[in-house]
Amino acid sequence: MSYLAGMIIGMYIVIAGFHFYWGIGGKMGIDLVIPKKGNIPMFNPGKLLTLFVALLSLGFALVFYLLYFDVFLSSELIYVGWMISGLFVLRSIGEFNAVGFFKKIKHSEFAKYDTRFFSPLCLLLGLGSAMITYQA
Repeated sequence: MSYLAGMIIGMYIVIAGFHFYWGIGGKMGIDLVIPKKGNIPMFNPGKLLTLFVALLSLGFALVFYLLYFDVFLSSELIYVGWMISGLFVLRSIGEFNAVGFFKKIKHSEFAKYDTRFFSPLCLLLGLGSAMITYQA
């Protein structure tokens, strides 16, 4: 289980790193992570929201660190762990339009990356996070 916990916590930290990079103005890879309809982005998150997601991802890493190592175990923290796990499983399923395994828009550049990388990663994060929460 320690390899799983390290991998899940590490992935949240890496995701935070990407969002910090984009939040401070980095451009590499940004075109591949925002869904588009045609050539028009479906949303424009902005720098503050992107930095918020980075901080949230670091918070997720902290939650699972605390759960795995029993640093500060409480029923509230376990509840948060289940909520985060569910969030990522739901993200992998998607909203049935542009993101997730069951999306309708399947031929954009984002859709290809979402099918190959983002949705499987979210499913892995959701299930791995659930396993850490369950063992807590």
